[in-house]
Amino acid sequence: MSNSTITHQSSLCYHCGDQLPAVKLSFNDKDFCCIGCQSVYQILSENNMCNYYAYNDTPGQRIKDKGHFEYLDEPTIITQLINYKDKDNSMVTFYVPAIHCSSCIWLLEHLYKINPAIFSSRIDFLKKEVTISYKHEKVSLRQVVEVYLTKLVTSL
Repeated sequence: MSNSTITHQSSLCYHCGDQLPAVKLSFNDKDFCCIGCQSVYQILSENNMCNYYAYNDTPGQRIKDKGHFEYLDEPTIITQLINYKDKDNSMVTFYVPAIHCSSCIWLLEHLYKINPAIFSSRIDFLKKEVTISYKHEKVSLRQVVEVYLTKLVTSL
């Protein structure tokens, strides 16, 4: 994080729009309220996905509740959730009530740029669903939910 600095100033977080604390984080001349917002920005920036910010001001509004997803390691649960599975690939559909804008759609449909094991993700905005196709030997269902959906969607 060589481009990262800590400064003292008051304004809004570039990613989520929350008020900045007295001690804020800065990266690439953008101010962030926490390491989470800075990290999401860095992931998007490193993957040439900063167009995410063009669709809405502070599109990374937070959802406060976070779940525990250990149950997604259970083979019987996985079998019930998966729409399709072959030797290498799996497809799953999730209801994502937080989908509310074009930023959400854009970010969720570009998961493949963050992890190539996720090779397709499609949004049905009216149903508020995302269908994700991924290589289950390279990324688990739990990782898809925890790392990609939960972290990114809670940042939407």
